Amino acid sequence: MNSIKALFVTGLISLTVQSKAQGLIFTNPINEFNATSLIVPEGYQVDVLYQARKDSVRTEDGLLHLSKSKIDFLAYIPDENHDHQGILFMNHELRDSNFVLGHGGGMSWVAVSQKEDGSWSTDDDAHYIDFSSVGGTWHNCGGEVTHHNTILTAEEYPPFTNAELYGSEGQQYLDTSDFNGMKRNEVMGWMVEVDIKSKKPLRKLWQMGRYSHEDTYCTPDGKVVYLTDDYGGGVFFKFEAADPGDYQEGQLYAYKQGVNGQGGEWLPLPMEMDSLIHARHVAHRMGATLFKSHEWIDAHNGKLYIAESGGSRDYSEDVERGGALAHHLQQEPLYIGKNTTYDPYGRILVFDMESNHMDVFFEGGPLGDGSVFKQPDGLEVEIINGQTYVFVCEDYGGSSLAEIKQESWKDGTAYDELYAIPINADGSANREGIKRMAIGPEGCELTGIAFTPDRKTMFLTVQHPSTNNPAPFNTGTVVAITPSN
Repeated sequence: MNSIKALFVTGLISLTVQSKAQGLIFTNPINEFNATSLIVPEGYQVDVLYQARKDSVRTEDGLLHLSKSKIDFLAYIPDENHDHQGILFMNHELRDSNFVLGHGGGMSWVAVSQKEDGSWSTDDDAHYIDFSSVGGTWHNCGGEVTHHNTILTAEEYPPFTNAELYGSEGQQYLDTSDFNGMKRNEVMGWMVEVDIKSKKPLRKLWQMGRYSHEDTYCTPDGKVVYLTDDYGGGVFFKFEAADPGDYQEGQLYAYKQGVNGQGGEWLPLPMEMDSLIHARHVAHRMGATLFKSHEWIDAHNGKLYIAESGGSRDYSEDVERGGALAHHLQQEPLYIGKNTTYDPYGRILVFDMESNHMDVFFEGGPLGDGSVFKQPDGLEVEIINGQTYVFVCEDYGGSSLAEIKQESWKDGTAYDELYAIPINADGSANREGIKRMAIGPEGCELTGIAFTPDRKTMFLTVQHPSTNNPAPFNTGTVVAITPSN
């Protein structure tokens, strides 16, 4: 286990130390977009817990192998009697071939704890979860810890054909044989339930539908699961369990927004397997509302907060199929006519679970300090010292770089950030109070936010940073961020 101090830039962030802190405390840094390491507030410590393709992982046969990469979602499960000792589960957002650990994505776990000096470390070897019993997994992205001792892991980007699953040069999922009477490509693209205690996969949740599963939120009563679809022209789904806590049987719905964006309704979808395999297109034909790439989701005080990453798009094909563009995407300056948007920044949406009303909580774009809030992805709602924040990780790169040039990229390379948006007492966003918690090293995506129960430690993934960065941020890394002693 490696333990380092983060790259602290003198004067970047001033930290107000409070002796009886209820969680992390931080204030805004100035702009800094030449980072080759992770920049966090002055007065904070970063401990490296796990590194993709460098650390080892133990399989069920007891052997150690090189770990998988592209760690995304994190779930911290504390011990019953110790907030700062527990298990860290990690999703792998992969579609690669791997003859040892299994092709495609997957999940690993490792025991971690905080030492007397305040630093975090792993307590033993990491372990890999074998998903072969459920047909394997593909591109595991977000997830959710349920209230009955399981984790839901989301399979993103379902392959349309076995050829797409296999890859153009056979570098992806090499087993394209049928599984339980289904085409192997159709086995990918579902929610998968994993048992926390045994650390084994339980099942694929067929009745939640097959589409680009990004993330999910389960209500505490176990009755309802809200599901996001990371696709241009994506649909907002919900699943109602027939029996609370049992997600194998129930009803899947697609969201249809009301006239002029007021309220909305849930459209019950056909629950036959051939319809569930094509759930998004079925929802389009029934008149579901179209969104642009819903990402992570979390809830507070009866409302869901949803990252919509943005990206300009022509929605004509989806509209012709029967879908209707979301109200906010039909407004200037986003809407430019003919079912087309110019949407380089994205936003945070808010959904009222009682009224079914969807609205914009925080629109992306330039901020008052000269920085730019863009392409939100990973999201977590937490209460820190009595203030509720929406923590948001950016995922800005690829085609979105060509859309708009801002200070937050240099020489075509993205520098993504982690923001905390305060929620005002009336439920609105405090735009002036937005705080930057971290700036990622060159080329990375920040993701996988998780906290200890006392909110004094944040776990974070630095995914796919540039290999030209100095170690340790030249490969995917999971870190713990805490106030330094």
